[in-house]
Amino acid sequence: RYRDAQVTPEFEIRLFTGEKSDFLQAHELSGGTLQGLSFGFRLAFAQAFVRAVTEAPQFLFLDEPFPAMDRMRVLRTLQALPRLSQELSQVFVAHPDLDSDARDSFDLLIETEVGVDHLDMDLASFGISKVPEPMPDPPLPKRRAPAPPPSPAVETSSTDRPIFGSEEAPAREVVKPNPAASEPPQEPAPPPPPPVAPPEPPATELPLDSDDWTIPGA
Repeated sequence: RYRDAQVTPEFEIRLFTGEKSDFLQAHELSGGTLQGLSFGFRLAFAQAFVRAVTEAPQFLFLDEPFPAMDRMRVLRTLQALPRLSQELSQVFVAHPDLDSDARDSFDLLIETEVGVDHLDMDLASFGISKVPEPMPDPPLPKRRAPAPPPSPAVETSSTDRPIFGSEEAPAREVVKPNPAASEPPQEPAPPPPPPVAPPEPPATELPLDSDDWTIPGA
């Protein structure tokens, strides 16, 4: 009767029918059909979520999931739950009214009464010696302390030896001073003096009253 199922971006369920050659809206479906589809999609979403988050087996708790289903549909759903997936290995169903065939689908059936808040169970009859204790959570990894800042560069003198005793004295740390920081700044040199011209020879005067007109030095 129905061929394909579709979920819209608004999470509305639609079914494709060959009679209309189109998808049926939710209001066109019966209450049992719509509830069965919603139940199936919820199981699929839970299975996908568990598979994406953890690989450990998980359980499924269903609180009165079949209020609008008929007897045959409830029975088929209960028979299909154990074959659902390996991730959802335990299924708990809380329902007030189930017939004898539906009750036979469970591995363990617990009946409660109004006003009874204490449950006495013989675990040995189910092959369980005691309730297993939950596994403790793994310890959180310790945070590593930040590395200390690097120390200044030092030189170790290997010639220091103790004068007395047989044990070696600890090496002495010698820190080299920075020569550039200890020397005072030098003043700029004064400019050189200008060159001095050689003195000129004295001028020789000719005697006016001499008859010798010889040029000196000729």
